[in-house]
Amino acid sequence: MNAQAQSSNHRWSPRQPRQHDVVVYGDGAPFPARLRDISIGGMCIETDVARLAPNASVQVLFRFNSEPDAPLHRFPANVIWTGQRGAGLMFNDYRPETLRTLRHLIGDMPEE
Repeated sequence: MNAQAQSSNHRWSPRQPRQHDVVVYGDGAPFPARLRDISIGGMCIETDVARLAPNASVQVLFRFNSEPDAPLHRFPANVIWTGQRGAGLMFNDYRPETLRTLRHLIGDMPEE
């Protein structure tokens, strides 16, 4: 079983398909990526995977709508898998306020 299949067997909640721009902060300079889907436990992004390595620690920065005054959210995550077109990230901040924020944002996030 590959890493992607293994990680999908342990999800906390179903992934919600979404299309939003995000910025990923890792060891080097921040770079843009595209959110493909998200859940309470993590997200799948489309990006140049040469910039990401499995087990790397990253931070993902994004807004859930395009309004200029919309809050900016930053979530720490670990890279779980990489593929030809993207990567799977698992959030690693499970404080109650972070989980509440994720639940609220995922439920309220509009599709683009």
